[in-house]
Amino acid sequence: MTKLRNVLRRPINDNARTRRYQERIDDAIGAGIQSVNESAGWPPHYYAFSWLSPISRWHGNEQILEMCQRGLADWSKRSLNDELSDIRNWDHTWSFEGIAYAYIWTEDALTQETRELFLKACAHNASIFTQRTNMGTVGNQCMSGILGDLLYGCLLDDEALIQLSRQRFDEFGPKVIMESGQVNEQYGPCPNYSSGAFVFTFMYVLLAEIEEWRPRIIQALRWFRWMHTESLYVFPGPSSRKYYSRWMIHLPLHTFAGLEYASATQPMFLDFRDRYEALAGDRSHQHICSTDTISILLNTGEGSGTNLQQATEWNQPLTEFYEQTWFLRSPIKYALVRRKYQTAICFTGWLPMMGLQTWAWGQEPPIIHPLHGAVSSTLAWGIDTAANSSDHYYYGHGAGVMAPAVIWRPHGSSRESLPDEPPFVLWRHKQLIQLAIFTEVSTVIIHTGETGRRVTRWALNPIEPATPVIETGVVRFEDRIGRIYSLKGRPNIEEGVGEYREENEERNLELLTWETEDNESAFAFSNDSFEFLRDDLSSGRTLDFKDETGTYRADISNILDEDGYLHRDELTAQIKRIHVDGEA
Repeated sequence: MTKLRNVLRRPINDNARTRRYQERIDDAIGAGIQSVNESAGWPPHYYAFSWLSPISRWHGNEQILEMCQRGLADWSKRSLNDELSDIRNWDHTWSFEGIAYAYIWTEDALTQETRELFLKACAHNASIFTQRTNMGTVGNQCMSGILGDLLYGCLLDDEALIQLSRQRFDEFGPKVIMESGQVNEQYGPCPNYSSGAFVFTFMYVLLAEIEEWRPRIIQALRWFRWMHTESLYVFPGPSSRKYYSRWMIHLPLHTFAGLEYASATQPMFLDFRDRYEALAGDRSHQHICSTDTISILLNTGEGSGTNLQQATEWNQPLTEFYEQTWFLRSPIKYALVRRKYQTAICFTGWLPMMGLQTWAWGQEPPIIHPLHGAVSSTLAWGIDTAANSSDHYYYGHGAGVMAPAVIWRPHGSSRESLPDEPPFVLWRHKQLIQLAIFTEVSTVIIHTGETGRRVTRWALNPIEPATPVIETGVVRFEDRIGRIYSLKGRPNIEEGVGEYREENEERNLELLTWETEDNESAFAFSNDSFEFLRDDLSSGRTLDFKDETGTYRADISNILDEDGYLHRDELTAQIKRIHVDGEA
């Protein structure tokens, strides 16, 4: 049991942060101890932790110890009587994990009879559980089972079982957490189950002491952060299973211990943790108790500040395209972009939230953000850019039908990361082609294609709304820096109704709506420095615009090949900065 003791019984730091975590656990015990004591089952594992923890007011409490011992004995007897209905399935770990931890925390005070009974039950269960034929799907299911394999191996000091768990981990772990940091739930990311997939993988890495996995764990935690704006709005489009409107409800339970782990080298992870905890509020305090135990054990300090190198690393720009999953290319393809703003674009997937749905400046709440049923979209000639994924290529052309009509250029037109060539992406919905350009302060979107009458709607944030002020060519928002610019036309305000998932309610929101008969139009999200300059999209196929970082020209004359498909090589759009303010 050395591996488990090394992690679960390490010395506890006594500081303001660990005492805050412990106080939350202690309060939960105080509120529930009577009902738990009267129930027939075993207490939550944080009861055992608090009995051991020197900073808990329940430290050494005899009633807690008696409840834990009684619970372990009851579980052991039920196991030996084959009364555990989950023993042949991966989800057995959901209950067994806490029981295993409780044993380690109270082991020295248990009677010899209880210890022997428990280990006998573990041997009985392991002979069944580790031989299961249903490993579960790639994601939270398979990883929870593999963690259970490790726990049984460690409790029984059975090297064969430990090796079996490691073989399974080596097969499935890299499929769940990709090198990019994306955490897969079956076909790709999920705002609900990805955090569950993460926590089982993380706890395996922690308990098995696999230090070489530390960079991948930290990259996964970066990815969870990048899936939000700085004001903690989740980007809603990319999902393999579930949808949330504002935040990942289970992220506190499943990642907070990991954030504590990562804070040893990057204290800003604790800032992310604290802000998310404040967002979750009372709705998840009871659940957080389960992860507070591990957070206390992993704590290295109060997280008082960062050095210049850590701050620079935390705030570095991001321009990343995600389409990889455990079977190579996922049906969910999306991009995350962070500059002085944060945004995301979902190109293919299943939720009716494709395209750019959320855009936020700095730490402000987003100026646009959808609800399910009320989203940002462009409609034209049977096209709905939110309801439908981007096109794929023709079966007889190039890479064939598996290739999406998405041209991603994170290093600019020349692919050489030249300072005057901003990143951009092209994607297509039938006749409509969209181009998004990312400068340091602006996201510019050009629409082109013979679509006839076209209606573009931008769904304004209904959760923390800001009053729109419509002026010529721009919509600004009260108490916001972020603005929406339009090349043509003046928007109307429409009313919409969407589902606010976390609150289980419908909510009204406003949609800024532009209508045009022109084949070319453009929008921009930026601060007050932005301006559309020369529009020659219709004839010369160019558009000039500027912001505080300079003046740019977008040339879209070569985006299509001779067959009418998007160019996939260097002949695609040319986006260049043609002037920097202050230069001659």
